[in-house]
Amino acid sequence: QDSPDSTGSDSVAMADDLPKVLYIHGGGSTDNTDRTVEPFPVYLRGCYGKRFHMVEMRLTHDFEACIRMQAAAIREFRPDVIIGRSQGGPTIMQLIRRKFWAGFAADDRRLFFHFQRKVPPMQTACVAIDKT
Repeated sequence: QDSPDSTGSDSVAMADDLPKVLYIHGGGSTDNTDRTVEPFPVYLRGCYGKRFHMVEMRLTHDFEACIRMQAAAIREFRPDVIIGRSQGGPTIMQLIRRKFWAGFAADDRRLFFHFQRKVPPMQTACVAIDKT
């Protein structure tokens, strides 16, 4: 089995028991911002490979557009868990409130939510990043 690397390459072995992870990045994005190369999404992509998905949201000041984009990503990607950072946290809460999501979710402050959805246990070789 290949080990995860920090480049986010597809060298990660695709184990069927890994959860599908949708990552929602924070705000402050403009047309010139590339959030896909930030350390945390690169790390997640290295851990989960093709079971990782991230929608690059441009112009995040349009919160309703962000919610619509993430709702579409949920429908298409069908994640097992959603992880958000910064503005990703309130986006997740709106997705839950509007009934687009009812599964596991976490924000970058390690707050976990479980909502009326049976999800297989998460098993991965990657370790959590301690931001303290």
